[in-house]
Amino acid sequence: MRLSKRRFEFLEALVDLVSPKGTPVHYVDVSERMSVSKWTAYDMMRELVEDGLAERSYSVNRAGLPGRSQVLFRPTEKGFNLVESYRFKKQPPQPSIEYEWQHVRNDLLKKITMASNKETARPLDLSKTKYNSSPVAYCAAFLTFLIIEAKRKGLDLVALRGILEIGSDNGMTLPLFTGLLIGGLLVREARKMLPDIENLIHSFSRQVEHLEQSNKDMLLEFAQTIVSNGMLAQGDDAVSAS
Repeated sequence: MRLSKRRFEFLEALVDLVSPKGTPVHYVDVSERMSVSKWTAYDMMRELVEDGLAERSYSVNRAGLPGRSQVLFRPTEKGFNLVESYRFKKQPPQPSIEYEWQHVRNDLLKKITMASNKETARPLDLSKTKYNSSPVAYCAAFLTFLIIEAKRKGLDLVALRGILEIGSDNGMTLPLFTGLLIGGLLVREARKMLPDIENLIHSFSRQVEHLEQSNKDMLLEFAQTIVSNGMLAQGDDAVSAS
């Protein structure tokens, strides 16, 4: 499974702290081991529980005094085996989605800048592995693809700024923005140049539908960055509509 380096470090600390008999430990023990606040450790333990890598239990406080019970954690068999497999292979976990996303995001923003400056006439290749590393990477690549093609067709993309200013609270922001881009391209007879546009739209819609909210926010931020940096503006030598 995919696991960020930071989350793996917390799981590894939990594995090391738990006794051979599997006695669970308090999240404060994890915080001391990782030199972080107890709240950070608790939040990370909850995430590991949600991933099925740790399990939670409760007990009376250490002093045996009346009061709230303590929340204890220990790795599940899945979590223990994951740590042991990484140690055996002597290789770190795969980069997190967030880490990969930053590389893809920067690459796509560069592609849009190059297209704006007429530095390249090559269409964006959506089949590249880096654009299929995650659903959010593919969706961002598809948006970039649409924006570059729209600029080549001379569409006035500045008019779409208001759509993105609606914000992430409106679930229709991204679909509306994307739909207007696609509609503009179809009006300009983009189907002649992009015969597989229907398949691309279907794939994009399917990916967006299953995105977590955090990834939708990342995608919206990506689109807003394009707008705020003026990448949607048409140059003086924009291609005229036929």
